[in-house]
Amino acid sequence: MKKIILAIALQALPAASFTPVGISPALASASVSQLGDLSAMRKIVADTLALVDNGDVPGAIERIKNFETDWDKNAQDLLAKDRKAWFKIDKAADTALNAVRRKETPDKMKVALKGLIGSLDSPD
Repeated sequence: MKKIILAIALQALPAASFTPVGISPALASASVSQLGDLSAMRKIVADTLALVDNGDVPGAIERIKNFETDWDKNAQDLLAKDRKAWFKIDKAADTALNAVRRKETPDKMKVALKGLIGSLDSPD
């Protein structure tokens, strides 16, 4: 639904508004990252959060493994692209992984997972 609304809004804007001056800094930083497209990893974390929300901690533990595998598999490439952003996300990832694996309270798991999502959304 958000994509449809965004598409409609973008069609309504004149072409001149797409110059660097016309793009808001918040929008630019949210959509462009030195690390590239992290949406697949973000989806895994969002799925994990949904599992925690539904009380399925064993499912969350299994799902977060997919994030860890993808993150580790791409670590060297991502680290080479932007060390500062990589470390920001890696720290949040460690917090989220530990919270879920240790079966901390649902609130603590949710905070950690939302923190990781925030880091993936704004790594710079």
